[in-house]
Amino acid sequence: MKITQKDYFHYTKADWRLWAKAWRNSFMSGTFKPTTSPKNADSQIATMLDTCLVSLAKQIPALNIAIYLPTQGEVDLMPFYIRCVERGHTLVAPRVVGKAQLAWYRIIQLPQDAPELWQKSLFGIWEPKASLDVFDGLPHVVLVPCLMADSKGFRLGYGGGFYDAQLTKWQANAKRFRQAPPLSLGILYQETVIRSLPVDEWDAPLDALLTEAGFLHILKQKLSYQLNE
Repeated sequence: MKITQKDYFHYTKADWRLWAKAWRNSFMSGTFKPTTSPKNADSQIATMLDTCLVSLAKQIPALNIAIYLPTQGEVDLMPFYIRCVERGHTLVAPRVVGKAQLAWYRIIQLPQDAPELWQKSLFGIWEPKASLDVFDGLPHVVLVPCLMADSKGFRLGYGGGFYDAQLTKWQANAKRFRQAPPLSLGILYQETVIRSLPVDEWDAPLDALLTEAGFLHILKQKLSYQLNE
């Protein structure tokens, strides 16, 4: 998709989804030749995220981290999740339970280590079985997969509205839990960050984006923690 100054803002979310999926397919297959490979990009993102969480752990030694299970060419952070568990952090993963509604479960082991604790959703994504412990608290950090995102922190997903609804709910519940709202980090590749995306009234902006090129700070006044001390 060729982007010009004239027609840039006329693209809809559906248009951008088609572009992002096509770009991702090219990136994963190697037909698109960026400065790095998907494997190296994933490793760079995981390393920077690791540094960020080490900094946060100085304030909160045992973090509650809401994770995602990668699918369809999303950034793969599975090795990073293993390191988090080894350091004593609690991981919680989502399960679809209704329209734009997620339930979160404490993770004991990842799918490659204990497939019997997991199942594939209708979307083909690994999700924890309902027999695991439900997490009904407030995470300190939320890792949000993005098809695309823009410089204002708005993300483009697959259109289900799950993360927008969940982030809004956690923001509203922060006072009840007497805890700062979760730090929401959008995870994606640098080529899929653009200047501006179409925005609907229900879209919830992220606090920051993380790509292989580094952190892009968004809405600094809302950040509860200092990233990169």
